[in-house]
Amino acid sequence: GDRRDATSPMRTAGSRRSVVAEEPPKETIMTGDGELKQLVLTPLQQECMALLKARQYRSCELVALFELSRQESSSKSDHNNNDGQALSTTLELLGDCCYHTEQHRRAVSFYRRAASLQRSLSMFSQQQQQHGIWVVRTASEAHLRYKESKSLAALGNVMEASSVLETIVSPRLQTLAMRMELGHLYLASGRHSDAIRCFLAALERNPHALEAIELLVVLG
Repeated sequence: GDRRDATSPMRTAGSRRSVVAEEPPKETIMTGDGELKQLVLTPLQQECMALLKARQYRSCELVALFELSRQESSSKSDHNNNDGQALSTTLELLGDCCYHTEQHRRAVSFYRRAASLQRSLSMFSQQQQQHGIWVVRTASEAHLRYKESKSLAALGNVMEASSVLETIVSPRLQTLAMRMELGHLYLASGRHSDAIRCFLAALERNPHALEAIELLVVLG
């Protein structure tokens, strides 16, 4: 008989598939410097992402709170960077749920906790003070500080919201959205020259930002 079927490519491939471990789910996000970053998600975080995209915010919040409780319990006995990153992701998910349901004080709290975790995970954590002021050094933290600022602005805390964005001093970490948001905050607080500077910086990031052009025309 013909024995070639025992070592055929199809059979070999099938055998390999049976022993290769399945990779954990990943989510691709846009970081503060405009680069794509893949996050390894837990199964419950994957469910939260799906619920968030479907705008099922209350369901997402309940699942994320359960995941947070589980992670905080396990982190007491085991501390490593992967656990910290996973915890930060869950806190951000909770912040997003609260933001979309207008629970802005809770959103600020979750975003701040997530950003603090990102700072502690950063290799720059011991070098983040500049003239006695904490500054953001990583895209992940910048992304969270931007969300924190949006929630503060929704609460009417314009000055505090702008001060949060001012900690993102590196142009590399400032997205178009961040520059536009800070410009609007300066405009709301009467700091017109600072607003003009932000809108000009927004155009440097993207010359097709028509809203920035319109605002610059209005501001003269």
